[in-house]
Amino acid sequence: MSGHNLRIAAATLILFGVFLALQPISYARQIDSCLDDGGSFDYENHRCDFNVNHPAGSAASRYFIYYGLALVSFAGGLKLVGAASRRARRRA
Repeated sequence: MSGHNLRIAAATLILFGVFLALQPISYARQIDSCLDDGGSFDYENHRCDFNVNHPAGSAASRYFIYYGLALVSFAGGLKLVGAASRRARRRA
């Protein structure tokens, strides 16, 4: 893989990691908006419910997959940045 392709792959992985890390923030805003409006958030169906009070779930269990994948994506991207940098130094 050329240095240019390594940099593109690294940037893609890092941007994907950013996207994954921001998903829980969007979800949290949706929940917060529902609660501010006097509703109860239905975590199973991902919707605001004004008729039934739903139990709160653990935030850690809901967001674990997003943050885990984001971490793996960031780490992979940084590893590729290092590989591209080493390749560039060898060619110089």
